[in-house]
Amino acid sequence: MNNEIAISEEIKNELTRESSDVVNKSREIVIKTEADNERATAFLSTLKTMRVKIEDKIMPAVKQAKVAYDEIRKLKDDMIRPLSDAEADLRAKIGAFVAAENARRAALQEKADKKFEKAVQKAEATGKPLTVAPQIIKKVTSTNSASFSVVWYAEVTDIKLLCKAIADGKVDIKAIEPNMPYLNAIARSYKSEKEILPGIVAKKKVVTRV
Repeated sequence: MNNEIAISEEIKNELTRESSDVVNKSREIVIKTEADNERATAFLSTLKTMRVKIEDKIMPAVKQAKVAYDEIRKLKDDMIRPLSDAEADLRAKIGAFVAAENARRAALQEKADKKFEKAVQKAEATGKPLTVAPQIIKKVTSTNSASFSVVWYAEVTDIKLLCKAIADGKVDIKAIEPNMPYLNAIARSYKSEKEILPGIVAKKKVVTRV
């Protein structure tokens, strides 16, 4: 790998000086006549020639730098790839174990739940106090940064059906809560203290800011 990627100060100064001269001449051009326009058009080739000269001087170093960059990047990738593959393989092993172990414990939990349910039914039938407690079998997680667990969550599939169930008294009203940003926006649009929606009244208050 060749690390000697540089452009001499002499070449830098030369290109900077020549380019600056060409740019200044271009900016000084004033076009008022057809002859001026012809000279300006001809000067375009001077600008292009200067640009080509810069590219010819700089591009070898650019290509050399790219080769060096590609070599270093490949070296890094080649060294990291086995570690990434090993990490992915180990995570897969951890995930497989955790999934299998949690499935086994879930089966034990189901068995324990059924046993407790029978105990509850027996206590209710006989009138005797319940003497056993529900058994809670914890799920397993890895001991390091990775962890695996089952999370239960609710998803609303029909908001109208839910609201109807609340209105019918089948579901506690705590199952929903008002969308206040939406309702406040409606109140701001009315700008009047009155009922703006069924069960919703617009109010106003004075807020002092310093």
